[in-house]
Amino acid sequence: MKDLKKQIISYREQVFLCVFVLFVYIILFGNFRKESIDDPYVLSWIYNYLKFKITMSINFGVDAGQPWSGISLFGMTQAYIYGPILNTFGFTPNTAYFVSTILVIIASILWLKIFIHFGINKKVAVTGICLMLLLEPFIFSSNSARSESLTFFLATLSFYLFINKIYIISAILAFVAFETHPMGMISGFYILGYSIAFWNKIEDKKKVLGLLILGGIVGISYYLVLHWNYLIALNQLITKMVWVDNSFLASNTLFKYFFMQRFYRHIPEFVIILISLGIIIRNKEYSNNIPIMKFILCVVIASFIIGRSQETYMIYYYPVLFLLLLIAVESINARKILIVCIILLVIPQYSYVFYLYHDYDLNKFTQQIKQELPDDKLPVMGNPNSWYALHDQDRQFRAYTSKVVNLEWKEFYIIQNEEFFKWTGHTKAWDEINTMYPSEIISSFEVNGERINIRHYSENIKY
Repeated sequence: MKDLKKQIISYREQVFLCVFVLFVYIILFGNFRKESIDDPYVLSWIYNYLKFKITMSINFGVDAGQPWSGISLFGMTQAYIYGPILNTFGFTPNTAYFVSTILVIIASILWLKIFIHFGINKKVAVTGICLMLLLEPFIFSSNSARSESLTFFLATLSFYLFINKIYIISAILAFVAFETHPMGMISGFYILGYSIAFWNKIEDKKKVLGLLILGGIVGISYYLVLHWNYLIALNQLITKMVWVDNSFLASNTLFKYFFMQRFYRHIPEFVIILISLGIIIRNKEYSNNIPIMKFILCVVIASFIIGRSQETYMIYYYPVLFLLLLIAVESINARKILIVCIILLVIPQYSYVFYLYHDYDLNKFTQQIKQELPDDKLPVMGNPNSWYALHDQDRQFRAYTSKVVNLEWKEFYIIQNEEFFKWTGHTKAWDEINTMYPSEIISSFEVNGERINIRHYSENIKY
């Protein structure tokens, strides 16, 4: 007991951070965004696959019905892992968020072990992981049904197994990560970067390569078994995925995250990284950490090779960038300074987010929609959150988040959410439909402080 108390006192800084991280995650759980367009997208794919064996997206997006949409080419692993839990506890965002949070935390613990493997002091590594978990990419992924959390976990586990010389399973998991989401290829760049950086420490390189190839064959077979019928669409998707932006920098996740976000809120993080790099150069710490510097450089270069800028993908790169911070902090014994900087950075942002969204009640919204819609099985078009109310009903549903494509309905309802239009600017479907059909409001109500109208559209309605 005395030894435990001494250990807690010795790690009191880290214990405080763990408690603070837990507090932040509890407070922001389900309160990070009011309406995530992507969450019902992903949950609809999983639901339709598990219930109807439909792999294409049928409810959302301009790609609905296209061979590359939904989980036709990527994401069945997520359906198999999230699906049983969602079936048991309900297809709600909070159920998915719980799974995502667990995966992010486990992956972060693996990165803690990786940091220690790289020679980072244990206390510094624990501090770094706690601070990393406070940053937006990790909070976002924990409050998301998207596949980043699972992909991040699988890619991290693959890399962790590689550095622990479990090569076959590492290679298999790299392809499982890729099947979950194309960004799973980052595990290959982790492994490549580590191999380049620590080339001299890899014994029997031919054997290692052989084991990786064997695992790769199994991993490729796993992918082919799941997606054989849709491989013809893979080339189309790759064309859409890589280098889709006109600007070289704009197609880079790091650049987009630090310099292209609202209020430029991530620039202070970039400044902290720059200061850390300056400390490393000034104190010549790079000479003592050449392999780590090589590894970091390889992963940064990978961000340009992969392209496909998306700020949510920052979760794959931040652990590697955090190595710079930890090397700098350790060299000048500045843990407390880093702790204060990160906490002061995130508290105002998350306080504002909580203030905006903490009183939004999705359950109240879905119950009101179910109550107000006539029970006549007519198709419905609505905002993404409407899916939660309608997915288990015997009627067709389409979200109005994109241009109307091949809409053959002659009579249907639209759940008109003006607040959603103002927030997202998604008015294409709305504008197009209003030129096609006459309509009338059959119900109007207020929920969560916003006005919702249910409009009936039909060719038979007379103005």
